[in-house]
Amino acid sequence: MRSLAFTAALIASCANGVRAQTAAQFDLVCSGQVADRPPTGGGPAVVSDWRAALHIDLARLLFCEDSCATSSPIQRVDPEVIVFFSLDRPNYDAAYWSKHLEVSRRNGAYHQVVVSTNLSSEERQGTCVTGPLTLLPKSAPALGG
Repeated sequence: MRSLAFTAALIASCANGVRAQTAAQFDLVCSGQVADRPPTGGGPAVVSDWRAALHIDLARLLFCEDSCATSSPIQRVDPEVIVFFSLDRPNYDAAYWSKHLEVSRRNGAYHQVVVSTNLSSEERQGTCVTGPLTLLPKSAPALGG
């Protein structure tokens, strides 16, 4: 009986977790808060709620967001985290200086930071739950863009 209760608790605790998703194609429905920070000295951050859907194809290492206007390569997948991108630009020729997006496969924690060349930034934190794939990411350009 104790073993059955443990198994039921384990299944229940993983039901919506990212780790529970074993399929190669799935959605992550994410929500949380975004903090938009103006350039250094430009005043306090503006915090608001956000929601997004990530459509993921681990077999092809591709993902897209919301309506899938563009697809991007996934940078790294390991047992603990999916790193969608982690890019730094050492010069100011690009629209952003650095950007990073990852989701924990253990608990669904979402973290994204984008720092623009004018040193304004946007940071999103939230939680994701898995769902069936609703849009398939199309092939994407090479990583680094």
